[in-house]
Amino acid sequence: MGVDTIIAESGVAKMTLYRHFRSKDELIAAYLERADRYLLQWIEGLIAPHADPRDALIGVFDGVAKLASSPECLGCAFVGAAAEFPEPEHPGHRVALGHKRAVAASLRELAEAARTLIGAHIDGDVPVPPGGSDP
Repeated sequence: MGVDTIIAESGVAKMTLYRHFRSKDELIAAYLERADRYLLQWIEGLIAPHADPRDALIGVFDGVAKLASSPECLGCAFVGAAAEFPEPEHPGHRVALGHKRAVAASLRELAEAARTLIGAHIDGDVPVPPGGSDP
């Protein structure tokens, strides 16, 4: 998509666009940075209701599955940016890579917590309530 299309679709003047963004690449990076903040908050919202990290992981995967299968989903902007701008120094590629790393770190942290909890159950360190079952 060219700058002229962006200007036509957004209804802003070219001078206004370039006052806020020095280049199309800077605009792309700003869009992805905003999407990154939104999606990381969304993921945190999927995790927050769950005290058990196993349930939190399931909540994240259920949420992503629901989002990905909705008609409004046009695919992942970060995968698209990384494919469109494969050069590691491109601002959009850097933001996409940072997003991927942040999501992976969050999921890794949950998986480690779940593994620790499962290990504690196996080792007998977590008591099962009377009449209850292992979560």
